[in-house]
Amino acid sequence: MTKKGHASNESSQSLNIDFKNLPPELQEKLLQQAPPHHKPPRTVHFGMEQQVTRSAPLPHPDELQGYEQILPGAFERILKLHEDTSRGKLELFGKELDNKRFICEKNFELAEFDLLHSTKSERRGQWMALLVALSIIFLIGFAIYSHAAWEITACLAAVFGGSIATIFLTNRTPSKKNSEEKNNMPSEKEER
Repeated sequence: MTKKGHASNESSQSLNIDFKNLPPELQEKLLQQAPPHHKPPRTVHFGMEQQVTRSAPLPHPDELQGYEQILPGAFERILKLHEDTSRGKLELFGKELDNKRFICEKNFELAEFDLLHSTKSERRGQWMALLVALSIIFLIGFAIYSHAAWEITACLAAVFGGSIATIFLTNRTPSKKNSEEKNNMPSEKEER
């Protein structure tokens, strides 16, 4: 018996057949294949080989009988070994499924946490932007009311415009950036 339950039985047999008893077509074919100086054979030898291969978890019943003759109780031992191996494979498969389920659950929890954190961070950024914008508007109004130099008012207006532009340009979520990149890619390919 070979590895992984493959069994092979090989047997060879030889047949002796008289050349004169062969059909004329076969005689002609054999004479054509023979060398020119060769005389027609009186006897033709044919060989036949039989090979049986089987793949199964347990040995062939004939082999099991042989094992039983050599070692009584071998069949029960082989059967128990097969059952234990199958049980171990099933347990291992179950553990693998449990591990994959656990990993999927943890990935889902991390994605939820990341989404919640990014939403809170975005809201905090919007409140801070509103606070900065209102304070700069208040300072510009105070500078105009107190008749401050026009340079100070212009400087405050520039800071206000720059901060608002910065807030709106940099406060983009990754999903918005990704969707814009996806939308731009086909148009770039079409332009080429």
